[in-house]
This record gives sequence, structure tokens and C-alpha cells, in this order.
Amino acid sequence: MNKKIARIHMIRHGQTEGNLARCYYGASDIPLTAMGIYELEENCDEEIYPSPEGARLFTTGMYRTEQTFAIIYGNRRGMEVEPVNEPKHDVLEGFKEYDFGEYEMKTHEDLKDLELYRRWIGDISGETAPPGGESPKNFQTRVLEQFDILMESMDEQPAIVVCHGGVISTIMNRYFSPDAPNIYEWQPEPGRGYSLIIEDGKVIAYDEI
Repeated sequence: MNKKIARIHMIRHGQTEGNLARCYYGASDIPLTAMGIYELEENCDEEIYPSPEGARLFTTGMYRTEQTFAIIYGNRRGMEVEPVNEPKHDVLEGFKEYDFGEYEMKTHEDLKDLELYRRWIGDISGETAPPGGESPKNFQTRVLEQFDILMESMDEQPAIVVCHGGVISTIMNRYFSPDAPNIYEWQPEPGRGYSLIIEDGKVIAYDEI
């Protein structure tokens, strides 16, 4: 019997000011930097991204993923890149980035003297949430539930998802290092990602993008 093979390609959005400032941001709907756009265009020229032919296409609906999608798959070059809906793609709400609540767009230096902040970063259980945000456990549950829904819908048609570093790290950690103390070791550079290889409904391996 022939085995059913499929792929889910997960691509992190391009660089943002949040990346450069090394601040906490997830729910903040910020755009790509000029360098982020340039790097994505360079990647396109090197043809590192999977083909959209015959694939189901997704973003998270956040501006930075829409911009990234437009550059890679809408062939929208240049500094003024606006979200586009061609080729057609859908939005996966469950793959939005972690919500840092009141800590959004702030750095460790901004927050280090706050007791609630120290409690949050020191909680290895993942059950503490920043004020107005979500706990790491709730974030991981949300992401993995969305991934399970996507997996249930998979056949031999590939899927391409333009999403976020925390989302990709969470999924990769689940399958390839579930006991790792730091899931963010799986976080790809902006504009990069992983292609998950699925055999008969199970994730068995990956390639880097």
C-alpha cells in the first residue's frame, strides 16, 4: 500500500522593529522594516520558498504576515507593500503570536523592576500570564489545537502557513524535542522556517527553509 505523504511549510514573517528592539511583542500589529522587506526579496530571488502551486495557503491575518505573504506569493516588491488577497489564502486565528498584554512593545530593561514581571519570567510552570495577556500554557494549547485542526484536514495537498516565531517553535518542540527546556531554540530567523513531512497523518521529519 502506498503511503500518503504531505507537507506543511511554516514560514516566519520578515523582520520588524520589534525584532530589532528586542522587545516583547505579539499582539501588536506592526509592519515589516525596510530591511525585512529587502531580506524577503533576496530570499525570493534565491528561490528558497515552497511553490504555492496546488497548495493551501494561510496567514494569521496580522499585518506582518500579510506583508510577508504579499512579497513571497503575491510578488509585491518594493517598500510600499500592502496586504493583498491574491493568490487566495485563508486566516488561521489560532496561529497568532503570543499576547504579552501590558508588556507589549516593552523590553526587559523597561520591566525588570516590576514584581509581576519577575514572577512571570520566573514561572517555569508556564501558568502565569502578564497583565492583560495570556499564559505560556494557554498560548501553547491554542497553537497546538489549531495545528491539530490543520492536521486533520491534511491529505496529499501541501499547506503553506506564514506565521510567527513563537508558533513555529511551539509546534517544532512538540514533535522533535518535547523535553527541551527552551522551545525558542527552534525559532527560525525572520523569513525562514521549516517544512514538516507528514506520513499517513503523522509528522515524521522536517527540512529547513
